[in-house]
Amino acid sequence: MKVSIRKYAEALTHSLKEKNGSASDQKIQDLLGLLRRRKKGRYIKRFYDVFKKVWQESNNQVSARVILPYQPDDKELSALEASLSAEMGKTVMLEVTVDESVLGGMRLEFGDYIIDGTVLKNLELMGNKLKNS
Repeated sequence: MKVSIRKYAEALTHSLKEKNGSASDQKIQDLLGLLRRRKKGRYIKRFYDVFKKVWQESNNQVSARVILPYQPDDKELSALEASLSAEMGKTVMLEVTVDESVLGGMRLEFGDYIIDGTVLKNLELMGNKLKNS
């Protein structure tokens, strides 16, 4: 029987969520040893991304990246996370990237979606409208 990398990730997720799951380091080491013994070493490079996705799905979470022209304070970050979580119906785990070339606004990336509310993007859209009218 062929076992996919996702199945390994699901098994680890289930194992880590068990009530007696205090030995998480050992469980991870056991899984990596199993992959090595089964000659599935090629899975190890991709495992983190697949495991992260499975873990977040099982915990009703989603990762998002927000690009801002400045480092937001904790209050702003919490408000943004709460707003996005309420809108998406999942707990949003934000990764903040500061990009000083963003003049204002923000760009939000999650999954296959990009919401670009930067000043530069809005100026670009207005320029396209003017050219087409």
